Amino acid sequence: GGKTTLLKVILGLLPPVSGVIRFYEDGRIVPSLRIGYLPQLNNIDKKFPISVREVVTSGLASEKPLFRSYSASQKQRVEEVLGKKAQIVINEPTTSIRPLMECFTPEKGYPEDMFINSEIAIEEVSRNSLVMVVDTNRPSYTECPELLTRTDTIVVFDHHRQGSEVIENPLLSYIEPYASSACEMVAEVLQYFQEGFKLSPAEADCIYAGILIDTNNFMTKTGVRTFEAAAYLRRSGAEVTRVRKMLRNDMACYKARAEAVRHAEVYRGAFAISVCPSEDVESPTIVGAQAANELLNIIGIKASFVLTEYAGKIYISSRSIDEINVQLIMERMGGGGHLNVAGAQLTGCTISEAKHAIMRTIDEMLEEGDIQE
Repeated sequence: GGKTTLLKVILGLLPPVSGVIRFYEDGRIVPSLRIGYLPQLNNIDKKFPISVREVVTSGLASEKPLFRSYSASQKQRVEEVLGKKAQIVINEPTTSIRPLMECFTPEKGYPEDMFINSEIAIEEVSRNSLVMVVDTNRPSYTECPELLTRTDTIVVFDHHRQGSEVIENPLLSYIEPYASSACEMVAEVLQYFQEGFKLSPAEADCIYAGILIDTNNFMTKTGVRTFEAAAYLRRSGAEVTRVRKMLRNDMACYKARAEAVRHAEVYRGAFAISVCPSEDVESPTIVGAQAANELLNIIGIKASFVLTEYAGKIYISSRSIDEINVQLIMERMGGGGHLNVAGAQLTGCTISEAKHAIMRTIDEMLEEGDIQE
């Protein structure tokens, strides 16, 4: 017993209960290995128009369309799904999201109710509604956890490793920890989904922006598939200049990020720890993540941790380049993420207590050998 669990831990689909998984190549530790995995069973609709050969082939040759041939009745089934009304549940748009939302107005041909809040979503959802969860596989991280209890059809689309808290009984759980972002996964599926399918430039811009944010401008978690997805989006009309303008900060955010960098403390000669001011900043958690990226530009810093107090919680944004696995550190603190990009949310403690918790966790993991200086 335990063979499947061991495989999933090696692949990053499940966190280890104890210990750490290390990958070696030519005698040196590497972030990951190129490993293919096809589960024996999966929670996927068996009526979906795709064969076993196509599933396997899609993992071997990215240039081949994933759904390249299916019958007229199967095509009709796909088109019926595509024709359904789609709404995005978002409660409090941040400064980084608002410019993207402005691309989808009734004047530009999009439904007036394309974006709805949790209250409206709960009123409109039914047992037959498809609820698609993207960029997280934790119920508590979604905009409206209650929605997940009001439908029988849930699809999870995420690039974060699964933790102890998971969404129960999804129809399809597509989790790819080696993808740079959920936007990369979306772009990958869209380009192979249906012949003649075309994104609008605004839609391509937004997906491209998501990849830029998660990869820190293609500097982290970037692979061949990431650039293939970006190339597809460029062909679809994504414009780098437009995206850059959408992602600009206002002066208050810029100053808050500079303050976080200026007041950073260096712990044990390699770990930068700082606090991001949240006063007068509309989206302090995003600024905190940007500050964590900036701290890696300092010589000698192997990992950065920026704490932000916001909405009754303390958010930790953690980053590294290649020497420290911040995912393991954040998982020890109840969070998660990826090798170089991770985070956690703490409640019931002060900023000072959270900083000491990070230091204590680093000390423990260095002593246990789970991370190396």
